Amino acid sequence: MRLALIPIIVLLALLPYCSNSLCSCQGPIQSVEIRVGGDGVATVTLVASVDAGVTAIELPVDPIAVTIDVNSSASSIEWMLEDGYLYIASPSQGTVRVTHIANASIENDVIMLNVRTNTSVRLVLAPTIVLLTLPENIASIKTLPGGELEIVFTEPTTISYTIAQPITTITTPTTTTSPSPTTTTTRPTYTQTTSPATTTSTTATTLPTTTTPSTPIAQTTSSSPITTQMLPIPLSTIIAVAVIVIVLAIIIVLIIRRR
Repeated sequence: MRLALIPIIVLLALLPYCSNSLCSCQGPIQSVEIRVGGDGVATVTLVASVDAGVTAIELPVDPIAVTIDVNSSASSIEWMLEDGYLYIASPSQGTVRVTHIANASIENDVIMLNVRTNTSVRLVLAPTIVLLTLPENIASIKTLPGGELEIVFTEPTTISYTIAQPITTITTPTTTTSPSPTTTTTRPTYTQTTSPATTTSTTATTLPTTTTPSTPIAQTTSSSPITTQMLPIPLSTIIAVAVIVIVLAIIIVLIIRRR
């Protein structure tokens, strides 16, 4: 099988110097999908039919050559990229799946893709992609689960898009001012106790003054004149004093008479 591919490989080497008429046919593209990720990178996937021999497939979007990946239902194939065409040498008829990253142009944060095919193209955009131009001849538009946008169109067009910038919300902290505490100065209140005047054998005028029960003497305050308070004499004390005086008088009289 590999020996049968040697003439085909030689033919591929001569393709740059030959016309496309040397190819057995131009492979019909069955489907094209362009998927734009959140980073703005567009990945192109196409499925095409190939015959035994060499088949030329015109790529709908210019590729980055080193990213091309070709998978085939045939046992083994060889391929070469030349002037936007992918030449595939296959030992038998089958289908190929070609995947590559699109070679897009960028200007002022705007990304542009040139799509050149009349085959139905399925364009899938990530939620962060903002489409700036709509394709021509749109067949359908719908939103996929996850927020992706799907557009199906069927004509060559230029797709322009950009990446949405995240919105930054600046939150200003709110400062709550607590009310200032009110300081209340409490002055001490002095209570004056006025003892009622008591009428005894000796009459005295008593002014209102603050007294201490445990000290039976007059108190002197700086805010009032000095006041002498006379305490009442109990009747028993008077009688006792009178008896003592009488006894002393009798004793004195007796002493005098004896002399």
